[in-house]
Amino acid sequence: MERNWTFLRPANPDTILDSMTEEEYARDQFLPYWAELWPATEALFGHIRDFVPKNGDTVCDLGCGLGVLGAALAAWGCRTTAIDIAAAACKYAAANIKLYSPRRSHVVCGDWRQPFLRTRFDLIIAADVLYEPRWVGPVLSFIDRHLAAEGRACIADPRRASWDQFIGKARVRGYAVELRHYTVPNAGSTIETCILSHA
Repeated sequence: MERNWTFLRPANPDTILDSMTEEEYARDQFLPYWAELWPATEALFGHIRDFVPKNGDTVCDLGCGLGVLGAALAAWGCRTTAIDIAAAACKYAAANIKLYSPRRSHVVCGDWRQPFLRTRFDLIIAADVLYEPRWVGPVLSFIDRHLAAEGRACIADPRRASWDQFIGKARVRGYAVELRHYTVPNAGSTIETCILSHA
C-alpha cells in the first residue's frame, strides 16, 4: 500500500560538520555523513519491500543515519533494530521511527564494530556505509555475527572504491552474492545493491 512519507532531518547538514572539533575528528576520523539522505538510501528505500521476508521478522538497519529505512520496515510490520555510532543520528532515527511504528522498533547507539548484540536478524540492511575501505571488514564481520541462517543482507552503494573489495571478500567468506542495479531518478545516480545469503 502506497503512502506519503515525511522524515525529520537537519535543515543544514553543513552546520553539523562546521561544529565538529579537531579532537572529535581525530578520535575516529569521524564525519557526520548521517546528516544527509544519500542516493543509496533513496534507492534502497524504493525497493526495500523486495527484501522484506515477511511481517514480524527481525531487521537490522546498520549505520541507520536518519533512520528512514528502519522506519519504513517497521511501518511494514518488521521488528526493526536501528544502529548508529553517532548519538545525534540516533536521536533523528528514533524520532523518525516514532512517526510510523514505535512499538515495532528500537534504536541502539553504539559502535557496531564491537560485539555488543546477541541477536541474529532475518534481514540486515545498510546504505552507503562503505564510504572508506576501512569499513569493509567491520561490515562483513557484523554480518557474520548477526545474520540468521536463512537470512539475507542487503547493502546498497554507489560503487565507491571499496565496493568491489567488499563483494570479493564476501565471496571469500562463503556468501552467495546477487547484484542488482537501481537508478535514483532525481539524483541521476546508479546504485548497486549486493544481496548476501549463506551459500
